[in-house]
Amino acid sequence: MQIDWLQEKISLPPHVIGLVVFGGQDPETGIGAYHDAFAAAFHKGKNLKCWDAVRAVPPTQACLKSPTVCPDIGDSSLEENMQIAMREMQVANTIAYNLLTVQMFDESMLQDYLKKKQKNEKM
Repeated sequence: MQIDWLQEKISLPPHVIGLVVFGGQDPETGIGAYHDAFAAAFHKGKNLKCWDAVRAVPPTQACLKSPTVCPDIGDSSLEENMQIAMREMQVANTIAYNLLTVQMFDESMLQDYLKKKQKNEKM
């Protein structure tokens, strides 16, 4: 059985796809009866029901919150962000150093010597 209307190409504006998936109101027609299909499909209750159907336990990170679990270095987001920033700075410094070295830059001009502070001298 061949259906003629399926042979035609259909062109949809991009915002229509977003309406079908995430719901909302169509700005062209004003129709607002679109429901959030994504939220409905991945709802926590449906997710747990699927895990129950296959007799499995969903993976969770709740056990990592236990005080008996020792966190690895870099677990905190602040520390992790700092490590990323330091790594990026090191890469940038290495690139700059290599560029200057290839162009025969004399890095000794960047050297400076610190004066030793006297015991009675204030900063």
